[in-house]
Amino acid sequence: MARIIDVQSDMQVIGTAANGDELLKRVAELKPDLVVVDVSMPGLHGFDLIRRLQADFAKVRIIVFSASPEEQYAVRFLRSGAHAYLSKSRQSTELLVAIRKVASGAPYLTDAASIGLLKQSGSNPLEALSDREMDVLRALIAGLSPSDISRTLNIGRSTVSTHLTNIRGKLSAQTNTQVVQLVVEQQLL
Repeated sequence: MARIIDVQSDMQVIGTAANGDELLKRVAELKPDLVVVDVSMPGLHGFDLIRRLQADFAKVRIIVFSASPEEQYAVRFLRSGAHAYLSKSRQSTELLVAIRKVASGAPYLTDAASIGLLKQSGSNPLEALSDREMDVLRALIAGLSPSDISRTLNIGRSTVSTHLTNIRGKLSAQTNTQVVQLVVEQQLL
């Protein structure tokens, strides 16, 4: 990705980072206008990383570049402070278009992200979940136990239990298994 960006006459890559914590340090020292973030990188990641970038570096424009499709997460990341969300399945030329648009001060929305914003009618029960509850739910769907979720998300075991209780309540499920079944059967994620 850096090579594609760096060969553009109107763009320059001034740094890269291997994990979220390093990204925050690099942004502080290099002061870029815009960052393209893979939110699945190790360390601080996902919604927490985007919120930290937004809080600590409000003038930096943020493009999320993710393996997850726009239909699943674009709206949540845009609400967390990102200015664009692109799936890695998109062509590199679309990333360049997004960078130019976001750098000019405008948000960049794919068709899928636009449709997601228009559908914000509350029909998806997952919209009631907080960003952290979504992190816990994704880990649960991936087959992680509560102890593994605690280690992966770097939160306490009791915090995981609280989030799971909240998720079950919001989704009207009695067990974690019912939560997984609901999400899978209704293709909510």
